[in-house]
Amino acid sequence: MHEPKTSTGGILHTPNNYAAPVRPGVPLLPSERKNADGTASRVGDETLRSALARAAGTHLPDWPDVVTPHVLRHFCASQLYLGGMDLIAIQATLGHAWIATTMQYVHVPGTHIEDSWIAGQQRAVARLKGLPR
Repeated sequence: MHEPKTSTGGILHTPNNYAAPVRPGVPLLPSERKNADGTASRVGDETLRSALARAAGTHLPDWPDVVTPHVLRHFCASQLYLGGMDLIAIQATLGHAWIATTMQYVHVPGTHIEDSWIAGQQRAVARLKGLPR
């Protein structure tokens, strides 16, 4: 079994390739209820999964068994990429050790390459406007 390791940037790398900042005494995901002493305890995986399942059942009735935390990671990575975030930033956000893993998370429409090409050509034309011929 692999033990979690802490990198020089204070990031805890776990065997499942997720990363979390290491700050003793600070919960990664504080609960909505605080303890009597004012601290908050971590929300467990099952609490998050069941809350997500309830929300999907309420808001996405056709997808209750499809929306999972893992699917949300793929969706968020794709939306960040389509919104202009570069792969290195998405890699850091997701805590992946390898860029190839991040590339598997990003899903884009089939027209993305053509749309990017057209946008690049339009930027080039805009830069050339006004130059002497």
